[in-house]
Amino acid sequence: MNNGVDIIVVSTACHTAINRRIYKEFVDVGVSVLLVVPTELTFSSGVIVAAPPVDGDPLIEYIDLQGANPRFSRFVGIKKILDQNLPKLIILDSDPASVMGLQLGLWAVNNKSKLYCITCENMPLGLVATYRRRGVKVLPFAIIKRLLLISTRKLVHGVFTINNEGTAVFKNEGFSNVKKIPLGFDSKYFRIDLDIRKSIRSKLGLSGFVIGFFGRITYEKGVHILLEAMSNLVDEKWTLLMDEFDIYKSKYGEDIKDQIHNSGLSERIVFINPTHAEMGEFINAVDVVVMPSISTPIWVEQYGRIAAEAMACGKVVVASNAGAFPMLLNGRGILFEEGDVIALSDILKRLMHGVKSQEFSCSYTAEEISAYAHAELDVQKQMEIMLSLFEETNAL
Repeated sequence: MNNGVDIIVVSTACHTAINRRIYKEFVDVGVSVLLVVPTELTFSSGVIVAAPPVDGDPLIEYIDLQGANPRFSRFVGIKKILDQNLPKLIILDSDPASVMGLQLGLWAVNNKSKLYCITCENMPLGLVATYRRRGVKVLPFAIIKRLLLISTRKLVHGVFTINNEGTAVFKNEGFSNVKKIPLGFDSKYFRIDLDIRKSIRSKLGLSGFVIGFFGRITYEKGVHILLEAMSNLVDEKWTLLMDEFDIYKSKYGEDIKDQIHNSGLSERIVFINPTHAEMGEFINAVDVVVMPSISTPIWVEQYGRIAAEAMACGKVVVASNAGAFPMLLNGRGILFEEGDVIALSDILKRLMHGVKSQEFSCSYTAEEISAYAHAELDVQKQMEIMLSLFEETNAL
C-alpha cells in the first residue's frame, strides 16, 4: 500500500456497494480514499457477506468486525491499516460516542490526523432525558454512553449530522465543526424515467392508482398504520406495492401478515424484493410513496432515505410528521399527524380521485420535486458539503 492516503473511511454501511457511491465522488475530484469495511455483518435474517468491489469503488480493505452493538464494536486490525496508510483524516461512519470513536480519535491525535464522524443521532443524550424516555433500567448503559461522549468530544474534529435535531444535539454537547449533510442518493438509479415506469407496471400487471411502501417491516415504520388506512379504502381502485418480508423473522411481521389477511387486502398487495440499485425502478412504477413512521421512546425517524429517493423520481411522498420528515420534504410532499389513520385515508382517497398535490401543502410539480432532490439531496451535494468542512478546518 502507498503511504499518505488522504482519507480512510471506517464504515459498516459500505458493506453494501451502493453506499460507497459518496466516496467515489471524492475519488473523482482527486481525493484518495481507502474504505475499511466489515467482511460480514450479522442481522436477524442471518449473516450477510460484504459486497465485493464494483466498478468505480475506491480501494477497499475487508476486515473482521467484533461486537454486535455499534457503540462497542471494533474492527480487528484497524490500527495496522492506519499505521500503514497515515491518512490525513479519518471518517467514522458512526456515532462519536463509541469505542471506535475513542480508538480512532486517539490515533488521530497521536498521528497528527483528524477524525470526523457521521451520526444519525437525533435524540438528547443527557441522562435525565434518557431516563424520562426509557426508564431506570437503561441508566447503566446511558452512563457508559455519556462517558464515551465526554471522552471523544475533544478527539473528534468534526461531526456530520443528517437532521436538524442531531445538529442541535451535538452543538449543545460542545462538539466543534458540526454540519448537516444529506444521505446522498445516486442519481444514476433515482430519477424520473417514464419508460421504466411503463415496463415495471407491465411486468407486474399494475394498473390504476398504485401506492408504494418501501423499507423495513418494523413497528416504528408504521406499516400497520398504512394497512389500516387502506382497509378504509377497499371500495376504491388501488394496488399497494411493498417490500417482501419474512413473517418468521419477527412478531411484528406475523402481526402484519394477520392484518393483511383479516382486512381482506391480500389480493390488493403486490410484493417485491428489489436490491437497493433496483429500487428506483419500482419507485417510478408507483403514483405515490407513503412513509407512515411513528415515534417510540427509543426511536424517532432520523432521515428517511426512501423519501429522498422517491422525490428524486418525482414522486409525491405522503409522510407522517415524525422526526426528520418535515425537514427532508421541505414543503415538497404531504404531511399528516403521525398515527392518524383517518387523515392518511383521506389524503390517499383524494389523490386517487385526481386531487392534485398542489391542493394539499405541496405546490410543486413532479419535475420540480425531482430537481430539488437532485440539487440538494444527492451524493454530489453531500460530497460538496463534506469537502467544504474539510477545507474550512484545514484537514485536506
